[in-house]
Amino acid sequence: MNGEFLEVLKARNLKECLNNFLSSVLKATGADGGSILVVTEEKVKARQGKVPPEVASIIEGWESKVEEKLKGGALVIHGKEPIPIAEVALPSGSGRLYNLPVFSEDKVIGALSLVGGPGYKLAPEARKALLSLLRGLNAVLPLYFKLEAAFKRKEFLEFFFQIGQYLTSTVDLNKLLLDITEIASLVLDAMAACLLLIKEGTDEMVLEVVYGGGSEALHMVKGRIGEGLVGWVAQSGEPVIVNDVQSDPRFNPKVDARTGILARSIICVPLQVKGKTIGVLEAINKRSDDGFDEDDLKILRTIAAHAAVAIENAKLQLSLKEERDRLLRIQEDMRREFARNLHDSTLQYLSAISMGLEHLSRLLEVKPEAVKAEIDALSKMTRQAIREARLLLFELRPLILESQGLIPALRTYVEQLNSTGNFLAHLEVEGLDKPLRREVERNIFSIIQEAVNNVEKHAKAKNVWIKLGVEGDYLTVSVADDGVGFDVKEVLSKYKEKMSLGLLNMQERARAIGAQLSIRSTTKGLGRGTIVSLRIPVSAAFASGEEKE
Repeated sequence: MNGEFLEVLKARNLKECLNNFLSSVLKATGADGGSILVVTEEKVKARQGKVPPEVASIIEGWESKVEEKLKGGALVIHGKEPIPIAEVALPSGSGRLYNLPVFSEDKVIGALSLVGGPGYKLAPEARKALLSLLRGLNAVLPLYFKLEAAFKRKEFLEFFFQIGQYLTSTVDLNKLLLDITEIASLVLDAMAACLLLIKEGTDEMVLEVVYGGGSEALHMVKGRIGEGLVGWVAQSGEPVIVNDVQSDPRFNPKVDARTGILARSIICVPLQVKGKTIGVLEAINKRSDDGFDEDDLKILRTIAAHAAVAIENAKLQLSLKEERDRLLRIQEDMRREFARNLHDSTLQYLSAISMGLEHLSRLLEVKPEAVKAEIDALSKMTRQAIREARLLLFELRPLILESQGLIPALRTYVEQLNSTGNFLAHLEVEGLDKPLRREVERNIFSIIQEAVNNVEKHAKAKNVWIKLGVEGDYLTVSVADDGVGFDVKEVLSKYKEKMSLGLLNMQERARAIGAQLSIRSTTKGLGRGTIVSLRIPVSAAFASGEEKE
């Protein structure tokens, strides 16, 4: 008997287990054939041996009744109670039919039927062996249920691991959103699925994509956090299952009117990254009459977890692409700016020097006494060209900034500016008795440089004042001029439209060091001119001991 029971244990799944069990029972009892039914989450049947058609129909009738009773509630057999065995004589003396309950942990979960031919009768020893095998099956079945649950969990995890890999490999945001809703709809067997993203910094939700019925009507519908079931999920960060939406007070009928879909049942989960809700994933109208359940919720939450990470990844990729394109545009702007500055300053002087030299050669022949004055003029022009070139190179790469720091670099910069003669530059420094962080120095210098460049191009100023000091908890930097001034709002709007380099460069460098950038300008009166101001928290501006090293 132990050997027969070991055969039962060798099975790798419930179906194989029942077949092995039935084989052992037929061998132990000498019955001609048999059938076994087990009903848990799924129905599993096994049949072996000789079962005539007319007997098979009787067995199927019994099994159907057992299945119906189990649907109505659990049937219990207490451990001390004998296992009932029903015995039926088949017509015309063609044999006997036996029926027993199959149970697990005192709960009936199915039925076992045995068929014997003419003259067959279940002997006492066979009956004893049958009951022993049945009790053994009772002990084994919970193990198989756990094993099958583990296999299902493994398959579930493998399936969602594959989903996660697929979603995170997609960097096209629009395709990703459509894939997420398609997966949610198909896996949950829902008529439609949709995905809404929260617009950053607002309470507005945008329905980005829909899979299933009514897609065209649904696309780009907007709502607000807290509005309807979807808005409630976005606000609370909690999932929801509603299989009768009309009876739920959170349901907003206006949503149906906007989307064109008559929702009956809804399951909805938040899309969250690091505890922050970035959107909502929703499945609409379960195809089965049972509606959505807790298993559906577990599945949708798993999809949403993968989806949220994938969406953030795709957004980051898109942001990186946009940043790369922006940097390429800036690089091109810088090239054009450098070429324009080179053309307007140094190359103009070099062209004039070249023409002067040609004139000088002719002058030697016709008017030698005028040559000295021409040479003096050309020397002066050459020195100016050198100063312009040095200033241009200094603006591109101020090595003194890296080697000696911000204040020496600004002093050199002011000297270079004053040597050009376009305007008079003044530098005032107060209270900076400690070294600044290198990153802060670089960004301050670039902002001052950009502000001065704007003065040179547009302000028609006679003076520029560069001031650095400490006011309370802030390091303050300002660049002021006495030029013509400008309409700040108008210029800022044009900067946004044209994505111009100058202002963007100052704004981004200010953000990089946690500074506040402001621009004030006046076009009339004695105070006419422009002031570009920068305020940096002292805690972020000055270098620590390690940074000094």
